[in-house]
Amino acid sequence: MTYDHNKQVEQSDINSANLGNFYRYINGRLSCKSGVGPLKTGSGEVIVSDVEKAEVLDKYFTGVFTKDWYFSRLRS
Repeated sequence: MTYDHNKQVEQSDINSANLGNFYRYINGRLSCKSGVGPLKTGSGEVIVSDVEKAEVLDKYFTGVFTKDWYFSRLRS
């Protein structure tokens, strides 16, 4: 899209006085769709594969977050 087209779309949304359309347009422009970038493991290896990134993140978060002993006892 060109700058002039973007400016026209923004101006038409402003002139229409429809805040829903305006915010939808702005949020669409601000959202990041790039996903998770490359990760570096503890050993310094750079991970770019989606599967390997998922495994690295899983390993990290399972080490950081623990099951709450008290609440697991209440459910049994």
